[in-house]
Amino acid sequence: MVQMEPPGRGALADLPPPVLGLTGAIAAGKSTAGDFLASMDCLVSRSDQHAHQILSDPKVIETLVDWWGSEILDPEGAISRPVVAKRVFADPVQRGRLESLVHPRIGVLREACFAKATIQTKALIIEAPLLFESGVDTDCDFTIFVDADRSTRLARAFDRGWDVEEFDRREAAQWSLDVKRQKADHVIRNEGALDVLRSQLEHILLHLPASE
Repeated sequence: MVQMEPPGRGALADLPPPVLGLTGAIAAGKSTAGDFLASMDCLVSRSDQHAHQILSDPKVIETLVDWWGSEILDPEGAISRPVVAKRVFADPVQRGRLESLVHPRIGVLREACFAKATIQTKALIIEAPLLFESGVDTDCDFTIFVDADRSTRLARAFDRGWDVEEFDRREAAQWSLDVKRQKADHVIRNEGALDVLRSQLEHILLHLPASE
């Protein structure tokens, strides 16, 4: 009788799923790529979502108010992310201070997310806008950089309510796009139909070796 393999990763089921780092240029479509990967039996840890959860922690709120005053709170008493973003993007010292508070907590939430992996999990995805800047890429087997031309990204940023100054300020706070492209194992373009983006991601997963 032929021994049938269980559904999922087959002969690789005894190996841990590979870890992919997912990042991209601002407004290039990183989160959309993450959504596609999640639909392809990947487990996606989203740093932005983890950070949002952390900034809702009363102890974190108390710490930030101690640092920067109550003006960082919205009328409901929650952290105003736009106010905090304006502060930290304008001051590298304060940005580092915030990252030292938030990043370790993101790591804890990421571990909890990845603990949910099953035999069907094709890959563990670390979706992070500062993947390379934070050094998290060293925890990855492979990295993906989602790219698009500036005009396409600006149009998407305008849809979010940003102006050119906000877009440029955020981009200037990150490493150059050329550096990120060079560091990434895979660079994919997202300027046209979403089917094209999905096809590129499927190709990467199909040819992805398992982690050792």
